[in-house]
Amino acid sequence: MENFKERKLISVKELQRVKSITVEVEENSHITIGPNEKMFSDALHYVSIKSFEDLQELSIIPQGLSKESVLKAISDDDDESLAIAKKDYNFSKQSDCKCHDHVEHSLQSQFKNIRRKSNFQLAKLLTSHHGKQILWDDFEAIHAYKMTMNLLRNPRLGFNVVYFALDDIIINTNATLTVNSGTDLIKGRNLVIHTNGKMDIKSSYLFLKCKTAKAYSNKLESHSASILTNKQIKN
Repeated sequence: MENFKERKLISVKELQRVKSITVEVEENSHITIGPNEKMFSDALHYVSIKSFEDLQELSIIPQGLSKESVLKAISDDDDESLAIAKKDYNFSKQSDCKCHDHVEHSLQSQFKNIRRKSNFQLAKLLTSHHGKQILWDDFEAIHAYKMTMNLLRNPRLGFNVVYFALDDIIINTNATLTVNSGTDLIKGRNLVIHTNGKMDIKSSYLFLKCKTAKAYSNKLESHSASILTNKQIKN
């Protein structure tokens, strides 16, 4: 099993020069990819993200959106989420408990739970940019928020992501491609899922970018994936 530290970190600029690999799962077969899987490990890279421009280069933040507009939207969502948390929080617990630190922590937890998927202003900004509706709890908005916050928390060193550089992703009839946990981003050209094929995503908050995506009868099985394509998935 390969350790994260054993693989060299590369920059987003260096990533543009790596060779992509086609992944095809044959009929009635099952393939698993991920940070600790040997299969297709040549397509796996640990990428260092150090700037807002890096986020845009990886399409996590769309090209054309300014850093200032994104940060303002995030700040506005912070304020709105905190207002909701305060409105719903029972401050009378403070006098009963007489434990100020505990009350602070409880309110903070409530704020975090609300904030995690409350991206109203960021979604509005993405909607305006894309010309299609992005909802406040859509994973594209969640990914943009999460990755931007990761960068803001450590602006000097940035942060690292697990990235698969793929070409075509083809899942044939009755086949399954499992993406294991720990995978952050997958970039491919065309995603094709044939009849009774399945893409089973175990990774939390996976960002999958393809030029086209088509599913003939089944959809991606995931509660945590942002699928960014030029053409929508069709059944």
